[in-house]
Amino acid sequence: MNLEEDLDYTYKLIVDNFNINFKKPVILDTKQYANKFFKINSLRSLLFYIDAALFDDETNGIFIPEPIILKNRSERIYKLLHENAHSLSCQLNKEFLTKRMEVLEKENKDKWFTYLSFQEGIADYIAIECCKKTGNPSIIEFGNNRERRLKNSLFEWKYNGNIEIMSLVYKIDLSKWQEIFIEYVKRNIDAAFPYSYDIGYYFISRTDVDSLEKVIKNPPISLKEVLYPESYKIQNNSN
Repeated sequence: MNLEEDLDYTYKLIVDNFNINFKKPVILDTKQYANKFFKINSLRSLLFYIDAALFDDETNGIFIPEPIILKNRSERIYKLLHENAHSLSCQLNKEFLTKRMEVLEKENKDKWFTYLSFQEGIADYIAIECCKKTGNPSIIEFGNNRERRLKNSLFEWKYNGNIEIMSLVYKIDLSKWQEIFIEYVKRNIDAAFPYSYDIGYYFISRTDVDSLEKVIKNPPISLKEVLYPESYKIQNNSN
């Protein structure tokens, strides 16, 4: 299959598995995207800096650089599922990205990390669940490996020894790893950034997603809700 066929395939997977209709995104022209959003005239320069698929909400387009296109199809399918999921989220909750940028401008680290981790967690959840339904052993295995990496990365953060030092520095009981992570984000958001995917998946995998649409339209409002999914459930059930 070519890239457009894979886009159609992944889009249909999401629509069929989650019973949610949304406008299918388009594949962005790599050179035009490089010039417009990265101000880079050389495509080679762009690919030197980035080896990741990106979703652009302004165009409802997916930018997928050549290194990913040329990789094995299982990874390409996962990337397209992930970016399709971003398209779905932005269409169901049009204010989501706007809020994320607003709090970034105000340097509200807690809320910015909340919105970021939720958005990435939703995308990974949708991609992983769709991989399981493909019936393709290599795609299923790729999704399973991604799920294991997300869980293991957070596990390693909790038990790599650094958290014990943070517990002493922040004067927070070691058993309250969520509180330590919140403080970690406040003090060093750049170091915490890579864990946004893991934290987001931690949240969504522990949240009732019988209605994915409802979850997307009602994102958590604080990092504490992300790290304590039970508090998010209580708030939503009371509304």
